[in-house]
Amino acid sequence: MLVAQYSAQLFAGGAFRVGVCCTLSFSTPSDLAVYLPSQGTAATLTQSWVNPALNRGGSLGGEVSALKLNVRVSDPGGLPPGFGNLIVNVETLDGAGVALRGKTVRQVLDEAESIPRSGPKASASVYATAAQRINSRYGLDNNGQVADPSLLACP
Repeated sequence: MLVAQYSAQLFAGGAFRVGVCCTLSFSTPSDLAVYLPSQGTAATLTQSWVNPALNRGGSLGGEVSALKLNVRVSDPGGLPPGFGNLIVNVETLDGAGVALRGKTVRQVLDEAESIPRSGPKASASVYATAAQRINSRYGLDNNGQVADPSLLACP
Protein backbone atom coordinates (compact mmCIF):
# COMPACT_ATOMS: atom_id res chain seq x y z
CA MET A 1 0.00 0.00 0.00
CA LEU A 2 1.23 3.51 -0.82
CA VAL A 3 0.77 4.66 2.79
CA ALA A 4 3.44 2.28 4.11
CA GLN A 5 5.79 2.66 1.16
CA TYR A 6 5.81 6.48 1.29
CA SER A 7 5.18 7.04 5.01
CA ALA A 8 8.33 9.13 5.47
CA GLN A 9 7.18 11.80 3.02
CA LEU A 10 3.48 11.60 3.88
CA PHE A 11 4.10 12.11 7.60
CA ALA A 12 7.30 14.22 7.40
CA GLY A 13 5.62 17.30 8.88
CA GLY A 14 3.76 15.32 11.54
CA ALA A 15 0.19 14.23 10.97
CA PHE A 16 -1.30 13.60 7.53
CA ARG A 17 -4.11 16.16 7.47
CA VAL A 18 -7.06 16.45 5.08
CA GLY A 19 -9.39 19.44 5.05
CA VAL A 20 -9.19 23.11 5.92
CA CYS A 21 -11.80 24.21 8.46
CA CYS A 22 -12.76 20.81 9.79
CA THR A 23 -10.06 18.20 9.30
CA LEU A 24 -9.23 14.54 9.36
CA SER A 25 -5.81 14.06 10.97
CA PHE A 26 -3.88 10.80 10.96
CA SER A 27 -0.90 10.36 13.28
CA THR A 28 0.61 7.26 11.73
CA PRO A 29 0.45 5.28 8.48
CA SER A 30 -1.55 2.57 10.22
CA ASP A 31 -4.14 5.14 11.37
CA LEU A 32 -4.62 6.26 7.77
CA ALA A 33 -4.72 2.67 6.51
CA VAL A 34 -7.54 1.87 8.98
CA TYR A 35 -9.60 4.78 7.61
CA LEU A 36 -9.10 4.02 3.90
CA PRO A 37 -11.20 3.28 2.02
CA SER A 38 -13.98 5.23 3.66
CA GLN A 39 -17.31 4.91 1.90
CA GLY A 40 -20.91 5.93 2.30
CA THR A 41 -22.90 9.03 1.46
CA ALA A 42 -20.66 11.99 0.71
CA ALA A 43 -20.89 14.57 3.48
CA THR A 44 -18.96 17.58 4.66
CA LEU A 45 -17.21 17.36 8.01
CA THR A 46 -18.94 19.14 10.88
CA GLN A 47 -15.99 18.85 13.25
CA SER A 48 -12.33 17.80 13.20
CA TRP A 49 -11.32 14.21 13.88
CA VAL A 50 -8.00 12.68 14.93
CA ASN A 51 -7.33 9.11 13.78
CA PRO A 52 -10.95 8.36 12.91
CA ALA A 53 -11.51 4.63 12.66
CA LEU A 54 -15.11 5.16 11.63
CA ASN A 55 -16.43 6.59 8.40
CA ARG A 56 -16.24 10.38 8.77
CA GLY A 57 -17.23 12.39 5.73
CA GLY A 58 -18.41 9.31 3.86
CA SER A 59 -17.06 8.85 0.37
CA LEU A 60 -15.94 12.51 0.28
CA GLY A 61 -13.59 11.96 3.22
CA GLY A 62 -12.25 8.69 1.84
CA GLU A 63 -11.78 9.79 -1.77
CA VAL A 64 -10.27 13.17 -0.90
CA SER A 65 -7.89 11.51 1.58
CA ALA A 66 -6.84 9.06 -1.15
CA LEU A 67 -6.49 11.88 -3.70
CA LYS A 68 -4.27 13.85 -1.34
CA LEU A 69 -2.19 10.74 -0.69
CA ASN A 70 -1.78 10.18 -4.46
CA VAL A 71 -0.75 13.80 -5.10
CA ARG A 72 1.72 13.82 -2.19
CA VAL A 73 3.29 10.54 -3.31
CA SER A 74 3.62 11.91 -6.83
CA ASP A 75 5.18 15.27 -5.87
CA PRO A 76 8.71 14.04 -5.07
CA GLY A 77 8.80 11.76 -8.10
CA GLY A 78 6.66 8.81 -7.04
CA LEU A 79 4.72 7.15 -9.82
CA PRO A 80 3.40 8.87 -11.79
CA PRO A 81 5.42 12.03 -11.17
CA GLY A 82 3.47 15.25 -11.69
CA PHE A 83 0.07 13.69 -11.01
CA GLY A 84 -1.12 16.84 -9.21
CA ASN A 85 -0.35 18.94 -12.28
CA LEU A 86 -2.41 16.88 -14.73
CA ILE A 87 -5.42 18.67 -16.22
CA VAL A 88 -8.97 17.41 -15.73
CA ASN A 89 -10.16 16.87 -19.28
CA VAL A 90 -13.86 16.06 -19.17
CA GLU A 91 -16.98 18.03 -18.57
CA THR A 92 -18.88 15.01 -17.30
CA LEU A 93 -17.33 15.65 -13.90
CA ASP A 94 -19.01 19.05 -13.87
CA GLY A 95 -22.17 19.23 -11.86
CA ALA A 96 -24.11 21.17 -9.28
CA GLY A 97 -22.54 24.39 -10.53
CA VAL A 98 -18.99 23.05 -10.08
CA ALA A 99 -16.90 23.29 -13.26
CA LEU A 100 -13.80 21.09 -13.14
CA ARG A 101 -12.66 20.91 -16.78
CA GLY A 102 -9.31 22.64 -17.28
CA LYS A 103 -8.33 22.58 -13.61
CA THR A 104 -5.36 20.64 -12.34
CA VAL A 105 -5.80 17.64 -10.08
CA ARG A 106 -4.21 19.76 -7.33
CA GLN A 107 -6.82 22.52 -7.84
CA VAL A 108 -9.64 19.97 -7.61
CA LEU A 109 -8.06 18.62 -4.41
CA ASP A 110 -7.77 22.13 -2.92
CA GLU A 111 -11.42 22.85 -3.72
CA ALA A 112 -12.58 19.51 -2.31
CA GLU A 113 -10.66 20.11 0.92
CA SER A 114 -12.18 23.58 1.22
CA ILE A 115 -15.88 22.67 0.97
CA PRO A 116 -17.41 24.50 3.92
CA ARG A 117 -19.09 22.41 6.56
CA SER A 118 -22.33 24.17 5.73
CA GLY A 119 -21.82 23.58 2.01
CA PRO A 120 -24.51 21.98 -0.12
CA LYS A 121 -24.66 18.20 -0.21
CA ALA A 122 -24.47 18.41 -4.00
CA SER A 123 -20.95 19.86 -3.77
CA ALA A 124 -19.84 17.04 -1.46
CA SER A 125 -21.23 14.48 -3.86
CA VAL A 126 -19.68 16.12 -6.94
CA TYR A 127 -16.24 16.32 -5.38
CA ALA A 128 -16.44 12.78 -3.99
CA THR A 129 -17.28 11.51 -7.49
CA ALA A 130 -14.57 13.63 -9.09
CA ALA A 131 -11.94 12.45 -6.60
CA GLN A 132 -13.01 8.81 -7.07
CA ARG A 133 -12.78 9.06 -10.86
CA ILE A 134 -9.41 10.82 -10.72
CA ASN A 135 -8.07 8.29 -8.19
CA SER A 136 -9.18 5.43 -10.43
CA ARG A 137 -7.02 6.88 -13.23
CA TYR A 138 -3.94 7.25 -11.00
CA GLY A 139 -1.22 5.59 -13.01
CA LEU A 140 0.67 5.54 -16.27
CA ASP A 141 0.55 3.10 -19.14
CA ASN A 142 3.61 1.20 -20.41
CA ASN A 143 4.69 4.22 -22.47
CA GLY A 144 4.73 6.57 -19.47
CA GLN A 145 1.52 8.29 -20.56
CA VAL A 146 -1.52 8.97 -18.37
CA ALA A 147 -3.53 5.73 -18.24
CA ASP A 148 -6.82 7.38 -19.23
CA PRO A 149 -6.25 10.54 -21.29
CA SER A 150 -10.00 10.99 -21.72
CA LEU A 151 -10.12 12.13 -18.09
CA LEU A 152 -6.65 13.56 -17.42
CA ALA A 153 -4.23 15.30 -19.77
CA CYS A 154 -0.67 16.49 -19.42
CA PRO A 155 -0.31 20.27 -19.01
